[in-house]
This record gives sequence, C-alpha cells and structure tokens, in this order.
Amino acid sequence: MRYCRVLSVLVLLLITACGELVTPTPKPIAVDKVEMITVYSKGGEEIIRLGDRRFTELAEQLLATLPNFNLPAGCVFSENEVSARKAKDKLVELLFKVPERVTIGELIPKEERARILTDEQGFRVLEVQTAILVLSGEYRGHVFLPSDGEPPTWGCWAIEKEKEIDTHWVEAVEKALE
Repeated sequence: MRYCRVLSVLVLLLITACGELVTPTPKPIAVDKVEMITVYSKGGEEIIRLGDRRFTELAEQLLATLPNFNLPAGCVFSENEVSARKAKDKLVELLFKVPERVTIGELIPKEERARILTDEQGFRVLEVQTAILVLSGEYRGHVFLPSDGEPPTWGCWAIEKEKEIDTHWVEAVEKALE
C-alpha cells in the first residue's frame, strides 16, 4: 500500500514537472497586432519585420506610447506633405495587420460622445491602420494619423504634459532602434 502511494506521488510530480517544462511562453501582444515597422531617415527607409531582434521591443514601445497622445495638435497634412516629411525627417511608421482601435488620452465631453467614438470612460478611440511617429524635425514628438476624408489627409497629435509637448518617449523609441 505504501509503495502505491509513493509511486502515485512520483507520477504526480513527474506529470507536474513535465507540464511546467512544456508550458509555452506567451508571445508579446505586438506580434499579433503589428505587421511591419518602417523607419524613414534622411531620404532612406528601413523595414523592420517580425524576426528582426528589434521588432518586438520597438512595436511594444510604440503600442504603449499611442494611448498617451492626448492633444489634437491642429495640423493636417496631405499625402504629399507626409511623403516630404519622410524624405527629410526621421519617422517611424507602424502598420497594423488589421485596423486597430487605439484609445488616446483625449477626454471627450459627454455632449459630443454621440458623434465621436469613445471608450467607456469617454476617452477618444481612433481606428487606425497606420500611425507615423515623428522622431526629428519640426513636428518631433507628434504622431500623424490618417483621416477618413476625401482627399485623404493626416491629422497630427501630441502628448501634452504640464501645458508643453512631451517628447520623452522619442528617446525610448530611439534606444529600441539601436
């Protein structure tokens, strides 16, 4: 009888140990959401895809930064103007696999929520396929998000902290690019 108990305990330990050995590591959320990252700098471009050692860290950093944008900066760009910025400034373009609902830090007044998409707390939700984060140039620290209008345009957003444009996230993105 004692032999059976010892044997059942050993079998249980073996099953538990094997189960822990084969438990898969969860993959980062960015791997499921982000198709590709393109870095534009000095007229050139570098495509960063899954498999590149920088992809996951950079995608996670960019996804974590997007909800912090809370200030519609009032600038609107055409496709040609965005292309010109890609040629002269340093930008990071994030392409999602499917359009992504991004909650940003702009709180919408209750009376406007019927016409503007918001989350449960009233923060604005944007549906985006592409986001362009600006790392250098006149709009450093901003993100360009496409608008649905005709002709297509890009709206401009920033992170406002203490009544100033916050660019601290740019250094974290630059580090992830190394």
